[in-house]
Amino acid sequence: YGGKGEAHDRELVAHQVENTILRFTKDTVIVHITADTDVIAQRMKDDPHENGIISEGDIDRVKARFGEIISWSLLGNKITVDNSGDISDTMAQFVTKVEPFLTDTDRSRIVAHSMMSGS
Repeated sequence: YGGKGEAHDRELVAHQVENTILRFTKDTVIVHITADTDVIAQRMKDDPHENGIISEGDIDRVKARFGEIISWSLLGNKITVDNSGDISDTMAQFVTKVEPFLTDTDRSRIVAHSMMSGS
């Protein structure tokens, strides 16, 4: 997508997509996953991507921009999950934060799934 004022302006397109989503449901939840800058830097060093596109010096700028885009979104249900710790901490945060946004249908599906899986 293009830059501001260019053909296919990514911000304009994003709002068009979000307006389409909102025509079908108001229940969508944006999950903004973030982590401490030093944790991201260490993960980049420990497991570098072959074609990585950001450097350690870009981390704070990228995090700030993602935060701006999340705030700017037309979708109203938003949560932020800190992924600085281990996966169990991340999942516990997610479960706690998403719970208020679950619909009755979501809750029924969770119950049905847990009954089918025996948990």
